Amino acid sequence: MRKGKYKIKSEHFLMGTIVVSVFLMLGIGYALLSQTLQINGTANITSKWKILFTSAEEKEMNNATTQLKEITDDTTLTLNVELTQPGATATYDVVVANQGDLDAVLSKIEGVEETNNSDPLPIKVHLENIAEGDPLLKSEEKTFQVIVEWDASQDFNETNMKKEISITLTYEQSDNGGPVIPTPGDDTVIMGGQTVALVSSGDGLYEDQYENGRYIYRGQSPNNYVEFNNELWRIIAK
Repeated sequence: MRKGKYKIKSEHFLMGTIVVSVFLMLGIGYALLSQTLQINGTANITSKWKILFTSAEEKEMNNATTQLKEITDDTTLTLNVELTQPGATATYDVVVANQGDLDAVLSKIEGVEETNNSDPLPIKVHLENIAEGDPLLKSEEKTFQVIVEWDASQDFNETNMKKEISITLTYEQSDNGGPVIPTPGDDTVIMGGQTVALVSSGDGLYEDQYENGRYIYRGQSPNNYVEFNNELWRIIAK
């Protein structure tokens, strides 16, 4: 019988607690739309702009415990949750409502990508059933999910990790379910990552009069060149 020494592999599983704070905020747009205007004392415009959070409830909790859940000023939702082991998740149903008289559209979601790319990397946040461009018509409400997780596939060397998550949802006035389109010559639009002024005559960027949200370069020599992959391209339309 051969005698020998056998190496026994020892595996250690690091356990700890992750404390996560999520701040979900509504961007304030078109504040003047909430004013009441009087015209010659005989006419009133009473359109009201009011987008707000109405509720946030636990949906699925897997090795997770809610420490704080509150809505302040109708526009800021704070969620504090403890995740107790790798793979833990916390899911919340959040309701945003349009209680005003004007249709709205979600123009921007900020903070998710920045959060997931910052340390500690194992803590991730996701939003489901909501996306930029989603309409929120007057008297309607929308339920979406905020999901916080401890990503077990990510390496980490700490216990008691903490991460603050700040996410902003910006709603704007809507025109038939889409954003209000700027007036040519009076506004700008982002094109190729740069701010470009709209024009109503001469060379430059025009609003497409037949299709909302589309812009076209016109003229003999408009400044519509971009360099990509060491090649020169021309933007024709957005």
